[in-house]
Amino acid sequence: MSFIGGRMKEFTVSKTKVLSEDLYCDNCGAWVYCTEMNSKMENEDGEVIEQIGEGCLQRTDKGDFVECPDCKSRYYMSE
Repeated sequence: MSFIGGRMKEFTVSKTKVLSEDLYCDNCGAWVYCTEMNSKMENEDGEVIEQIGEGCLQRTDKGDFVECPDCKSRYYMSE
């Protein structure tokens, strides 16, 4: 499915929500990110935590985001 005639939009989404629920684009409906893409890491306290999968986050001066593969809308992460 491709999105024709649309424009890239910017959204803010909770990082916790992205780590726990599949994310579909509010602009075009395409699948953006799913929980199976999460990776695990050990934090400074030795606890294993989930994080956004390696290579999935991009960064601009506005912050970290995941991008819709169809319409290129950006989902900036908030804590």
